[in-house]
Amino acid sequence: MSLPELKIYSPTEERKADLIPLEHRRAHRILIVDDDQDLLGSLKELLHPEGYDVRTASNAREALATLKRENISLVLADQRMPSMSGLDLLAQVKLVQPNTTRILMTGAVQPQMLIEAINRGEIFKFIAKPWKPEELFVSIHNAVQRYELVCRNEELTETSRAMNEQLTALNRCLEDKIKLETIHNHELMELNKALTHNFDRCMEICFRTLQTFYPFLGDQTRRVHRLARLMGHELNFPQDQMQVIEASAWLHDIGLAGLPADWIQAWQRNPESLPLEQAALMRQHPVIGQELSTFVYHLAEVGRIIRSHHERFDGHGYPDGLAGEEIPWLSRLLYAASGFVEFPGDEAKALAHLQKESGTIFDPEAVRVLQRCLKHLDMPREKHAMALAHLRPGMVLAEDVYGTNGWLIAPAGEVLGPPQITRLRQFNHVAPIPSKILVYE
Repeated sequence: MSLPELKIYSPTEERKADLIPLEHRRAHRILIVDDDQDLLGSLKELLHPEGYDVRTASNAREALATLKRENISLVLADQRMPSMSGLDLLAQVKLVQPNTTRILMTGAVQPQMLIEAINRGEIFKFIAKPWKPEELFVSIHNAVQRYELVCRNEELTETSRAMNEQLTALNRCLEDKIKLETIHNHELMELNKALTHNFDRCMEICFRTLQTFYPFLGDQTRRVHRLARLMGHELNFPQDQMQVIEASAWLHDIGLAGLPADWIQAWQRNPESLPLEQAALMRQHPVIGQELSTFVYHLAEVGRIIRSHHERFDGHGYPDGLAGEEIPWLSRLLYAASGFVEFPGDEAKALAHLQKESGTIFDPEAVRVLQRCLKHLDMPREKHAMALAHLRPGMVLAEDVYGTNGWLIAPAGEVLGPPQITRLRQFNHVAPIPSKILVYE
């Protein structure tokens, strides 16, 4: 087996050791081990001017003692020494200070032994005696560089290990935070669902209360809400704005609760027909509606929309006399929807009325939005609250009719003819029926 390839420097080559700054060389401590005291002295005198901190030992025992006391960058050991060979010493050095670079000096080259020692990592290289100073300086320079690289690599490895541990800890912490955040998000979702459910229930209660005492207002409110929802989709409202306009539509006439039904119906047919005192009370219903809607605490804008839903575009509305862009945009949309629904007549006449009053009563853009929505509108037939005495053949019951004892007298959808009307009046004598019955004409 041949020797591993070794790079040999000629005596005339530039000295590589000069590439290491002097202050760096002083940081390196070199241990020379040889039983020849003259050789030790010569090497120390040769290396000292180069700036290295040189230690010497005449045997393996002294060398190992030095290694236990001090950090050594490089050990140069002679192969032939009493009690322990240089190769065996360097094997011990590897155990005591693994990073120390180890060079074997020998006068008799045994190829197989040297190849095996280099392969096991026990020595960095060997120097054959006698050596030339230039070759020695280059070998020492390379050995010290190797020591620096090993130590630096060890530091980087330790830094990397510490950083990996920190990263692992941070990842665990992040995982814990994500789990906690997931739990919190789930709790917030459940809370939001509960709030949404409660909000919907509140809207339903308000609507049913209005419908119970004012069936015609309940019917109108349902139709206004459907129109307002379509207008919101037409304008691509975000979710929060959709909630505002829908809540405003459900509650826009809540301020009318407590006023006589005949006042409300007369006001919707012709506001001028009411006496001044009654008209003044009717004009206050947007303000009262704003106050009653304060329970919608997370949608504070609802009250403002309700307050302004009777403001005219020309500034002659109520309660604040706002005009044009001063009126909230959603209020202008809501006024167009309610004006369309409350107009006495069919849809074509209602739309014609809005178009005629566009720019005076109603915002022109709001009217255009409503007109675009009508093609998608599937409005329920308008319900009318009729007294028993006013029922006529051909009318259709819009809701079930119950007596005060809770008995079902007539189901919703029944077409009224003379026999059905007579039966209702007869039942009214036995178990009184509410004074108004909802019908489709």
